[in-house]
Amino acid sequence: MGRRRAKQEALFVPHQQLRNAGHPFYAALERTLGREGFDAFVEAHPRSPLASDARFGGALAQAALGDKARAVSGFETFVKQDPQHPLARDAERALAALR
Repeated sequence: MGRRRAKQEALFVPHQQLRNAGHPFYAALERTLGREGFDAFVEAHPRSPLASDARFGGALAQAALGDKARAVSGFETFVKQDPQHPLARDAERALAALR
């Protein structure tokens, strides 16, 4: 018999804790977003089943990069366009933390 564990809650980290100025990860992320960004995917494939995931990822990346206005806009668009998405609640939490 195994032990019963409590259900783990969804992971949410405020954007202030994600960014560490000068960290190589964020420099690489910024280059990648500029070159192969989430927005470009959504624009090229708006009806793709992955478009909502790309919107969420783009908003999360903008928050990590410290671009609060674009992150808020991205999360708002995500929730508005796909309110039943499994990540919608996470997006709403992110919006509350960003505001």
